[in-house]
Amino acid sequence: MISDAEHRALGVSTFNHCWDLLEQPSTSERNEELLTNAFTSLYHWRFVATPKELAIGEWMVARAAAEGGWSDLALTYMNRSSERLSTFDAPDWLVASTSEGFARVYLLGGQLDEARIWFERARQQVASIASEGERAVIASQVEELSALIAPA
Repeated sequence: MISDAEHRALGVSTFNHCWDLLEQPSTSERNEELLTNAFTSLYHWRFVATPKELAIGEWMVARAAAEGGWSDLALTYMNRSSERLSTFDAPDWLVASTSEGFARVYLLGGQLDEARIWFERARQQVASIASEGERAVIASQVEELSALIAPA
């Protein structure tokens, strides 16, 4: 039996490993490892997490699926993450990150108009993030998409 502390530690370590993987060049092996770690993290968080942590975990699954080109799976988990945001007072950075995630997923799915809508929403939300550090992190994620989502 795994204790709550062990579930939390495994959730954190596999989530952090996802960030390490995202810094590596995309390969099929990396993308499979990324998705496996994202699901593993979410699995462990389900035992001990608040809605906020679950929303973040679902966002990471969507991000990992998007990295691997699995657009349907990515959209499913972005929708789950977004729906969960309505169950608590989500911080400004998480709301902006969710918008960035939808832009990324719609871009992957070839829905450029929808991607642009979410991209612009994310850009506006980033400007309102209170914490300078959190704003910089989310702004960098949004910036990754800017070259891919050219204005109409």
